[in-house]
Amino acid sequence: MASSAPCSRSSVLLRTRSTPGPHGRSFDRVSERLSIPLGVNACVQSTHRRRAPLVLHSPSDIHHSLRKMRRRFNLGIGMSSESAVLIATGDRIVPGVSPAFLLQEHAARYVFAARYCKGRQVLDVASGAGYGTDHLRRSGAISEGLEINPESVRHARGLYPESTFSCGNAEAIPTEWCEKFDCIVSFETIEHLRDTEGFLKGVVRSLRPGGIFICSTPNKNLYLFEGNPFHVKEFFRGEFVALIGSHLRVLEVLGQSFHPSWHALLLTPAALARKLMRLVGIGSRGIGGRALAAITPRPSPFVGNDIQASRVLDEFLPAAIPAGRTPGYLIVVAQKTPDVRTTEAGR
Repeated sequence: MASSAPCSRSSVLLRTRSTPGPHGRSFDRVSERLSIPLGVNACVQSTHRRRAPLVLHSPSDIHHSLRKMRRRFNLGIGMSSESAVLIATGDRIVPGVSPAFLLQEHAARYVFAARYCKGRQVLDVASGAGYGTDHLRRSGAISEGLEINPESVRHARGLYPESTFSCGNAEAIPTEWCEKFDCIVSFETIEHLRDTEGFLKGVVRSLRPGGIFICSTPNKNLYLFEGNPFHVKEFFRGEFVALIGSHLRVLEVLGQSFHPSWHALLLTPAALARKLMRLVGIGSRGIGGRALAAITPRPSPFVGNDIQASRVLDEFLPAAIPAGRTPGYLIVVAQKTPDVRTTEAGR
C-alpha cells in the first residue's frame, strides 16, 4: 500500500537507479531523460497549494517544469514514496503529475477499449500505475494488469484494491494463461520491447479463439527522428499493421491526436536537430517548439485517481484516419481467428 510518510531525496534516487523501466529496461539518471512530443503546449497543474496552470510552449519548458515537480516529490511534498518512484522512471503517465494532454491521450485509449471489454476477461499488458486496468473493471470487465515494475504493482494494488495486478514481463506472458482472456489491451508498450515476436506470440497464446487484441504505438510517420530514449523500435504505419497482421486478423486501423500531414515536414528537421544535439550532449532548447499553432490547455480526465469517461474529450478518442491528416499514435484492433491453434501460437 502507498505510504503517506515523506520519502527523502536520497532514498528515492537510490531506488530509482535500481528500479526497472516501465517495460523491462533499466535506466540511470532517468530523471534527466524525458521525451515530450515536439511543439506542444500543455497545462500542467501544480500539486502545490495554488494549482495555477502553467502554459508551456516547448519541449524544454515541459522538461524543466517536470524536473521541478520531481524535486518536490523527491522531498516527499504531496506524494507517497511509491508515487515518487513512478514519476522518477520518466516514461510513465501518473494522474495528477503528468501534463493534462498526455493524461487525455492515455485515458482516451482505455475509454475506447472499454467498448470491447464489458463482461469479458481482460488482460492489460504493461499496466503501469494501474488506472487503466481499474477503469476497464469499473466499465464491466474482469480485468487483470501485467506490469514488470514491482514498485508500480505495489502502487496499483494500494490505489485500486478491487483490481488484480501481477508482476511479469510483456515479452514472456505466463504460459499458464493459455486461452484465458477474451480481450488483451496493450498501449504504448510494443515500441519498448526487444522481443516483439515473443510478445505477440504470448498475446495470441493467451487469447481465446475469437478474442480481441487492441494495441497502440507512436506513429513514426509523424516523428521520423523522435528518438525517445525509452523506445527500442518505433514503427511506421505500414510496418506496425503488418507486424500485428502477421499474428492476428486486423479488424481496424485507427489514429489518435491528428496533425495536418504537412506537420511531418516541419517536425522532421527539428526532431533530427534535437536528436543530434542529444548525441553530442547538448540539451534541448525547444527547437521548433513554437513552430506549431498553440494548443489550448486541456482539463484532466481524472477525478482523483480514476478515469472519468465523461471528462475525456472527443478529439482524443481513437478514430478513422482521414485524408490529409497524420495521427500521432496508431491503434490496431485485431482478432484471433478460430482456426489459429494455441500450440502453433506458442512456438
